[in-house]
Formats: sequence, structure tokens, C-alpha cells
Amino acid sequence: MILLSAAAFGYGPASKAAAIGRALGESECVAAVDDVAAEYLGAAGFHVVTSACDHAELQRVISDYDVRVAVVCLDSPWAATLSMLVPTVFVDSLTFMWDNRFLEHNAHLVSRCHYVVQDVLEAAGDAQRLGLVAPSLVGAIVDLAVAAESNEHEPIIATVGGLIAGDDALPARRYLGLVAAILTRAYPLGRLPVLTSTRAARLSELTMEPLVRRVAASHAEATRKFCDAELVYTSPGLTTLLELAALGTPTLPLPPQNYSQCLVLKRLASETSDLHPAWPWLGTFFAPPTNLSEHDGDAWARARLRQLSSDGSAVREYAGLICRTDGAHPPRLRVRSYTGANEVAQIARQAAES
Repeated sequence: MILLSAAAFGYGPASKAAAIGRALGESECVAAVDDVAAEYLGAAGFHVVTSACDHAELQRVISDYDVRVAVVCLDSPWAATLSMLVPTVFVDSLTFMWDNRFLEHNAHLVSRCHYVVQDVLEAAGDAQRLGLVAPSLVGAIVDLAVAAESNEHEPIIATVGGLIAGDDALPARRYLGLVAAILTRAYPLGRLPVLTSTRAARLSELTMEPLVRRVAASHAEATRKFCDAELVYTSPGLTTLLELAALGTPTLPLPPQNYSQCLVLKRLASETSDLHPAWPWLGTFFAPPTNLSEHDGDAWARARLRQLSSDGSAVREYAGLICRTDGAHPPRLRVRSYTGANEVAQIARQAAES
């Protein structure tokens, strides 16, 4: 068996684990995850065990399921633990966010793991900047499993992904309130569906205004909606943008949820021309200072979100931009291929055999 794991940081890492697991074969995998990652992979049909276990319990999981290799998406502490027990492949999709402190604090990723970099947004250059020695560069890792066709056609939808990261629900509530304020001003006469995780949907009961309809959808259901939609509003998480680009669905941005999404906005603005004005507007408002750590960057992003939430004129201005949909197009990302899941699966099989 192959053990899949993913950081419970929205849906992005879990989506990559699912895509890799499908390439390997669901029956060949067991997922050791928690929180929104467990919700995602369970709904995707994978057998899930908790990753909140001590060393002895983990050894029992590895023995009981005859685990030969682990594939870990973005969870560096978990990769450190697993790499002492089985060959471990570490999948990094946020190379653009790291500085040298990341590898200093996570030396095990280089010394004990097979390091894989998702090569989008010039990640190969970032790997070189960090001094990574011969990492495996792979294409975009996207989970495009689609649910059966639905009779419910929704031409315009919004998604905020898994949203939750960690135990502090307050930033998520604030973010959902800001999204509601923007969408109800952009569409005062409609009820846009907003896709998110079950947990975030429960949190949103007190923060989303009545004209915004909350929908907790499995990823396959969300992908079906993405396929059928004429326009998707999304927070600029890299995984969702890659999925929408692969599907060819016109997309406009909602505010970023965290530091990594601020950096994605920044790179899109610098690498892409002929953008809908919503992208540079948000990119300018959420342009972070240089050389922030992940912790400091997330604190900066939360402060900017609070500032936008309290600025009624800015919310109205942005809502006015995104209700004008002429010029919206699928995300324009520099992507070497969309075969990353198959490439990682091959790396994992080779690691299991070595």
C-alpha cells in the first residue's frame, strides 16, 4: 500500500493527494489525514485513517496496511516523521513562498525525502534560488474527477475552497463575511452559490447574508459545477486556479485568504497581460512586502483583509468591478503540463521498489 498524506490547509494539498492517489489507484492507497483533508479524501472515496496518532500507532498503521512508501503533500512535520519509517516523497506546490529559512528548519526534506516540485509559476527558478539539489520537477497536479451531469445549471458560481486551516475559526468567519459583502453588492438581485467545505459552511451561518447561498460540495460535484459554469469567482488558491485553467472556465478573483494566495496574485499580475481589471486591483491591494516569513505573511494578509472589510467604499468599488464580466477568461498560468499526478505516481512506485 501507499500512504497518502496532506496538510489540512484548505483543499489544495488534499486535492493533490487525491489526484496522485487516483493515478496510483484508490485501492492501492490509504490516507492518513485530518480536518478538511480527511473530509476531502473521504468524500473522494479513499480509505482514511487519522494522522493524529503517536509514533507507536503510526508504526501499527504502516504494518497493518503494509505501507511501502508515503506521499506527503506540503505537510513537512509529517514528512519528517514518516521519512524515518518508510521511503517518503514530499510534494511541494508552494516553492515560490519559501526562503532559505524553510529549508534550514526542514533539512529532513532534502536529506531523507524524495523532493518533488510542482513546476508552475516559475517554480523551477524558485527551487534553484533555494539551493534545492536536483528536485524532481513535475507538471500541474490537478484532481479533475467529475461527478455525473446535473440538471441544475448554475451559470455563475463562487468558491472559497476548503478555507479552514487550523483550529482558529475567526479568520474564516471574517473572510466569509467579506465575501458575502462583495457578492451581495455585485449581485443584489440574485443568490449566488458559494462552494466550500462542510465545516466552513457551518461557520458561515451567521456571517453570510441571505442572498448568498452556501453549498458544501464534494470536489467531484464542484468540478462538475466548474465545467458547467459560464463564470467562477474564486479566492486565488493555486490549485483551484490550475483546475479552472485546465477546464477552460472563465474566472474572476475573490480576495486572497492567506499569504500564499497574495503571492499567487502578485505572480499572475507580473506574468500575465490583458487581465480583467479585477486582478490588478486585488493584486495591488494585496501586494505583500518582500521577504516575509509564512507566519508574518499570513498576519499581514489577515490585516489587509480586515482593512478591506472595514472600507465600505473599497468593497463597493471592487464589487462594481467583478459584476462587469466582459474580459473574464480562464486563468492564464505558465504550466509545463497537467500530468503532474501521473509523474508523482511513477516516482512513488520507483521509491517503493528501491
